[in-house]
Amino acid sequence: MSCTFGFVKTTMLCKRNLCSVVVLASALFLGGCKQPAPPQLSLIGSEVSLKSFTEAMVISKFRITNPNPLPLVGKASYSLQLDDKHLVDGIIPRVELAAADESELLIQTAVPLVSAFKSLGNLISNISSGQKEVEYLLTGDLEFVVAAGLINIPLMVPLKAVGEISLPELPQVSLKEIEVRKIDFTGIDLRIKTKVINPNAFSVFLEGLNYSLTAGGKKFFSGNFAPASELEQGQKDLPWDLRISFADVDGDILDILRNNIEDISLETENLSLK
Repeated sequence: MSCTFGFVKTTMLCKRNLCSVVVLASALFLGGCKQPAPPQLSLIGSEVSLKSFTEAMVISKFRITNPNPLPLVGKASYSLQLDDKHLVDGIIPRVELAAADESELLIQTAVPLVSAFKSLGNLISNISSGQKEVEYLLTGDLEFVVAAGLINIPLMVPLKAVGEISLPELPQVSLKEIEVRKIDFTGIDLRIKTKVINPNAFSVFLEGLNYSLTAGGKKFFSGNFAPASELEQGQKDLPWDLRISFADVDGDILDILRNNIEDISLETENLSLK
């Protein structure tokens, strides 16, 4: 039996609030019809991807079933948080459900990773310390309104999705070769040749890094290299030149610089990215 939710006339004499009660009851139960039921919502799954070093994308897909013999039109509002930090709010202004049918709802959320860690430096530091992922929580509501004569019947359905976002990886810097360019009475000119690997599926811009040279268990030189280089996924060679004054090193290091340059190792830290 088809049902229409609308205003129903009555010949009953109404006194004070009794009239409104009768009208409401008639609107809801006309012809034996029950009050409309909220749609049923279930999570199909979520896809998480990294768009850059500082942004992730979470796409959650839900299945909505409308058990009612009338179509529904409403909206969805939602919010997303990372590790209990509220980051994103969103609204889908129009959600349509056919009568006695099911459809899918897609919620796509861009997640600013830097906001969750307060700064890019903190994000890099946490990754350097071994953090691999961060938990996200998507919550919200589907809200539909059914017109029933002089009243509107709200139908609310909560939504929820929980998962993890894998954090990006830091570029890996390793020493390929140290080449002696020039030796004179006061010092030595070196070319440091490095191999940099970006393991991420997106480009990373390397602004700079701190480095140190070690030989014989002694750290004898440190500096900063600012390549301002875009690193696509894969490997890239980055060389830089430096001069070491003999007056700044002891005899053992001086002997290594002159005769055993291959015994020098390179250490890097504090990568600056964007």
